[in-house]
Amino acid sequence: MFLNRAHKASRYYGTLQKEISNQIFVDGHRYIAYYLSAYALFQIESFLRKNQISKIYRPFKYHLLGILRMEIGGITVPRMNSNDLEKYCNSLKDILWDESKSLDSFHNSCLILDKILETDHDRDRAKDSAIQDKAKKIIEDSSTIEAVK
Repeated sequence: MFLNRAHKASRYYGTLQKEISNQIFVDGHRYIAYYLSAYALFQIESFLRKNQISKIYRPFKYHLLGILRMEIGGITVPRMNSNDLEKYCNSLKDILWDESKSLDSFHNSCLILDKILETDHDRDRAKDSAIQDKAKKIIEDSSTIEAVK
């Protein structure tokens, strides 16, 4: 959710674990980001189980977590040991703790993912490392348009 490695989260877990082992749970990190990540995963799993989010998105759930983070908190993640991370995470927490707002935000994330995937939701596309970058571009472009208005 915070490291932009969604494409490796479900199918390349061992590789991902080796890549990030020295970047997570480091002394001084604000643990709220870890807690939010776990809770967001719990939320999306719950929405998928209850068919509140279509099952076609299950292989893309980690991408949706990253997209949700960028949409709500902004593209740039503060350093994990900074006070700014706490503020950044509070904006996410405010949405995730409200089930209705959380579901709406995940639906918005699905719309962004749909723009990227077009009509091809084949599970192998979840391994595409460019999805997060494409989502970032869409979110940045929509933020620019909003700012101009």
